[in-house]
Amino acid sequence: MISPAALVLPAAAIAALVIAAGLALGTLEWLSWRLARRAGVPLPGARSWSDWLGGIAGLLHPDADRAEAGSSLGFAIVVFGAFLPTSLLISEMWRGAAVAPPTARLGLLALSPLLVALGYAIAAERASGPARARQRLASAARIAFALPGWLVATALALSARDDALPLAARAGLALALVGTGLFVLPGAAAEQELTSRTWGGDPHEPSATVRFLTGVGQYAGLAGVCVMAASTLTGGALDALSLSLSLLVALALRAAAALPRGGPWVRQAAAWAVPVLLAAYALAGARGAAATP
Repeated sequence: MISPAALVLPAAAIAALVIAAGLALGTLEWLSWRLARRAGVPLPGARSWSDWLGGIAGLLHPDADRAEAGSSLGFAIVVFGAFLPTSLLISEMWRGAAVAPPTARLGLLALSPLLVALGYAIAAERASGPARARQRLASAARIAFALPGWLVATALALSARDDALPLAARAGLALALVGTGLFVLPGAAAEQELTSRTWGGDPHEPSATVRFLTGVGQYAGLAGVCVMAASTLTGGALDALSLSLSLLVALALRAAAALPRGGPWVRQAAAWAVPVLLAAYALAGARGAAATP
């Protein structure tokens, strides 16, 4: 019989690793953002490290807004959905084997954005005012519209692991994973009115706790997206070079999405990725059939 400690301790360790990965990635992007601004890149302002990650300094402040206790369930679902893919990947690294067959694995990866969108919808239904409800529904709608591109990219990447794809095809799939995965995450997305904090936790939420949790959830989910892209690039094995390249591409795309010119095209990546990926897959299938004797 498995003891409770044998179940709780690994789960707690995985949760701690996910949070640590989210904080590390958020800190890395904050540093790169500030360096880019100093180099003259026209990016929106980057405030303090605490504000960038959602207001860590205000987590225990006595004046923190706790009026919307009814929305706690929704944001708990948001954070759980954001942690799910990264927790799955860390569990596989821990065990040294897949925790689920490919079909079930795809289902878990698809469930993550659905849970995030559902959590935002629940939080919107329990919002204290119409303005907050609209903001949360907008986040749920953004994830719902980006979900088809993420599902297509994930399905193709998982199905291509058993095929000996050329490097260009694997690089294209990895880029599609990053480009679509950016917009199924919780927290802020690049929008024209967000001039002070473009990435991280939801900047319009008055509660520092909510901003911090959605910020850590976003960065934890982004870490999972980059790990998936890196393993797709190498054909299954994960190494430091492929992971570094995936992180650099993800941070570059996020910065490009915040630029006044060209940013809207990047933010539409999840939409136009669907026909591009399906056309490329059909073309590759036709070439493979023609090459088969």
